[in-house]
Amino acid sequence: MKISEKIRANARKDDTWLQEALDKRENKEWLDISFKIALKILRFLRKEGMTQKELAGQLGFSPQYMSKVLKGKENLTLETIVKIQNVIRVELIHVPDSLVQSKCEEKGKQKSELLLPK
Repeated sequence: MKISEKIRANARKDDTWLQEALDKRENKEWLDISFKIALKILRFLRKEGMTQKELAGQLGFSPQYMSKVLKGKENLTLETIVKIQNVIRVELIHVPDSLVQSKCEEKGKQKSELLLPK
């Protein structure tokens, strides 16, 4: 048997790339935002001379989860984003006040009533 025949016989067909491409297209919007958040966190770490492991410890995250976040491929919850913002004191996402104000007006409440925890 020739070498090329052996290679063909033992080669596995890789069709996972197609599903990965479709998933990436479907999730493009949140992946873009997640990537931008990751960049902001990485800039903070570099500026402060802090390691991923140290930040993970401050946040109560495992180092593995922190690594996923910093790859920009994790679908972060608002709770997680706010937790990170509170620790690193960097705005990761911005919700315009006009949007918050309009939501308050819809609910007939003051801005502070809507934003403060109960």
